[in-house]
Amino acid sequence: MQRLWRPWLDTSELTELEAGNAGRDVVIFAGPEPSLRWPTFVHELSELAVKLGVSQAFALGGMPAVTSHRRPLAVLATATSHSLAQEVGAMRTDYAGPTGVQTVLQVALGEAGIPAVGLWAQVPQYVSGSPSPPAVRAVLHRLAEVGPLAIDLRPLDARCDAYVARVDAGLSTRPDVQAVVDRIDQDQGASTDDLVSEIELFLRSQSDE
Repeated sequence: MQRLWRPWLDTSELTELEAGNAGRDVVIFAGPEPSLRWPTFVHELSELAVKLGVSQAFALGGMPAVTSHRRPLAVLATATSHSLAQEVGAMRTDYAGPTGVQTVLQVALGEAGIPAVGLWAQVPQYVSGSPSPPAVRAVLHRLAEVGPLAIDLRPLDARCDAYVARVDAGLSTRPDVQAVVDRIDQDQGASTDDLVSEIELFLRSQSDE
């Protein structure tokens, strides 16, 4: 990858742009969300994508879900057109809540004539505030499929195993939360609303400590 750095939106923060090849030419963009400057941020980035001749764009992220860290994480998608949505599959149509700049950018890219897909790992709600190697691996695996891109995921295997072991160790000290996770694993009649309520109570108790 060739790394390029540039100041973004007159701040001291830096945005990273990398160009290379992963079975096809790619440009990777990473950087902090621009706070209240979303319109300028989105306009400049979509304009840059047009200048670079980008033919397809992918936004990667995660969102909390009622799922278990012990199970393979699902990756759901959003897309800029119905036909593209049918190609990538695994759509989530029931979400209603906060959004991020990735979604705004995805819409802008579609309006600029660049097909765009958002790939969202469904991260267990009770650990959604910390980095998740399994979520990273799940998103990159899906990206490799729909890209299609050549991505070596083997370096993430050990990190994923260590992460699951670390979460299990943490749960062993919180039997109340472990009981909720066990219910998610076993699907023993617990409704989604009940599980969400129990997880939210746990998260609030954590913030009060």
